[in-house]
Amino acid sequence: MCRAQPGPRCPKHTRAKITSLLATRKRIEDRLAAANPGTRAWEKAAQDRQRNDEALVLANNELNSSTNRQKELEDTIETLASTDPKDPKLRTLARDLATGRLLHAERLRQQKLMPAIDLKSCHPAARQAWLELGEARASMARYKVRMDVNGSQPDVWASWRDRHADAARRAELAAARFEAIQKNGPQAWGLMTADERTKARAAVNETADFTTPTAPQTLEDVFNDYIDQQGGASPNLDPRLVNWAGEDNPAPDVDSPAWAEARARRNAAEAAGDTDADGPVTAKPFSGKQQTPPGYAGRRATRRQRAGSARQLLREIRRGTQSMDSEKLQSLLRPAPGQDGDPSKAAIADPTGMMMLLALFTGRR
Repeated sequence: MCRAQPGPRCPKHTRAKITSLLATRKRIEDRLAAANPGTRAWEKAAQDRQRNDEALVLANNELNSSTNRQKELEDTIETLASTDPKDPKLRTLARDLATGRLLHAERLRQQKLMPAIDLKSCHPAARQAWLELGEARASMARYKVRMDVNGSQPDVWASWRDRHADAARRAELAAARFEAIQKNGPQAWGLMTADERTKARAAVNETADFTTPTAPQTLEDVFNDYIDQQGGASPNLDPRLVNWAGEDNPAPDVDSPAWAEARARRNAAEAAGDTDADGPVTAKPFSGKQQTPPGYAGRRATRRQRAGSARQLLREIRRGTQSMDSEKLQSLLRPAPGQDGDPSKAAIADPTGMMMLLALFTGRR
């Protein structure tokens, strides 16, 4: 059953949407075939096909984020990997499973950022603003995952970033309107001046995440962030910003690297007397012996080791020097919270299985 956005979507409805999009694509292909290349009709059909294909990608991500679909993908990957670890299908399957996990985690994070409400007793205006906020946060989650997996393609990444930024603005506006209605009644937002609305939007930014990443990340960093988040660790920041992170960080399960960076930059700007948080950041000076924040080097080494261990293990599996059975594959691919505390069970210091998925869909066969 579908929950209110940004909660998980119902696989039944998502499959129906995919079927509809595939039928639409066939009709668009017929239009392209009937039109002469270079004509207005042909260009319109090409644009429609691109939009339809993007919607299809998002719908497939949505389907792959469902629990049942993830279990199906895990079973298929384990079966293929145990019989032929070089099967080219593993690349696509691993990508689908990994992006599904990323979307599921981001949806849950966005859901935790939603304000509490009683939809049965609240005013219709408050309910409408809350639902608009949920729709915008759901879009933020979908676009964030597309940004994550397209970091190596600047143009594509920028396209999804712009959509994420637009969804974030809509979410911020809906959140400010919701808060105004809850505090001062259904007409409150309409009676506010432009300055009051600007202050209201700034206020909601203090307590919730409406940030958009400013630069693409490598897949390795994206997956490491996911693993850290599942383990309750705070986001990994640039050394220049770590000392400005502050003591009042949000709980790990709702934080994000972009939000943590924005807070650190704001704190640095305020300390420097500069109200523009996008201005140059002057990091707090380290001591002569300490060139990076305490623990930073060790954390970076751990993140590099995760990826390196996964790639090495996959090479051994494909060469036949590492035996594979069902139990071993499950320990490498399936989420197993708590296993990282037992070295004999932990899979490459990664209880989520994400680094092995990364090795499967990015490594050379």
